[in-house]
Amino acid sequence: MADCLAKLFLSSLLPFLPADSQMAAGLIVAGCYLLLVLLAAPYLRYRDDRMAQIAQTEVLLLLLMGLVIQQQGAPEPGSLADVLLSVILLAVSLAVLLVFVYHGLLRLKERYRENQWQK
Repeated sequence: MADCLAKLFLSSLLPFLPADSQMAAGLIVAGCYLLLVLLAAPYLRYRDDRMAQIAQTEVLLLLLMGLVIQQQGAPEPGSLADVLLSVILLAVSLAVLLVFVYHGLLRLKERYRENQWQK
């Protein structure tokens, strides 16, 4: 239930807030939901908990980057800061994708072993 409420707020209700407070409100909701996931461990498999934690941390970091850019202004296009931020954000997103693929491969390996054991 908390998962649905956090996603609903971040994706649908956040745009109705004033523009200058959207990032801060999103950070608060994402941070509270991350704490809930960390403390409650709501999934059956520990890898699912870890994946949810990593994905929520990425959302929190993206919102934090948005807040920093909103407060300090966007870097000039093509500047070193612009390129560096782009590379960092792409690397973080790619890392989350790779962890997801890795967890999927581990789950396939587990299923294969379970099927071999049942034969």
